[in-house]
Amino acid sequence: MAGGVTMRDGRAQKHGRQLTLFSMAGVLNTALDFSIYIAGVAVGVAPLGANAAAFFVANMFSYLVNAKVTFRRDGVAAPLSVARYAAFVSAHLLSLGISTSLVFWLADEMGPYIPKAAAVFITLFVNYGASAFVAFRPRRGPGERAPGDSGESP
Repeated sequence: MAGGVTMRDGRAQKHGRQLTLFSMAGVLNTALDFSIYIAGVAVGVAPLGANAAAFFVANMFSYLVNAKVTFRRDGVAAPLSVARYAAFVSAHLLSLGISTSLVFWLADEMGPYIPKAAAVFITLFVNYGASAFVAFRPRRGPGERAPGDSGESP
């Protein structure tokens, strides 16, 4: 369609907007993650343990913020549920593996912070994909309705 917005363009715009919001939420999430990690290392927690603790606390925060802000549909926050959080955390465990691997392989040579910073950049894209296409994918499960769906038959 010449001069118009195609469905593909609409999806690209949607994902561009969502990636921007996801990144903004990620700044807060990363600050929380780094704060927990730095505090853990400072009090003597091994970098791998501090990284795992930081991941899980920041992951719950990320789930809540992204449901309320990033993946809203028609002005309605994405539904929260144990099943959706299980999908979210399961998908994000790949990022924990990437982050932990970088810290494990590089912390002795580069210090504990540079590998952690590299992991943040890499996992941004992994996390967005997992969030957009797995955890917050539009679906209707028991008790979940699409925005604007009253549940009544026409």
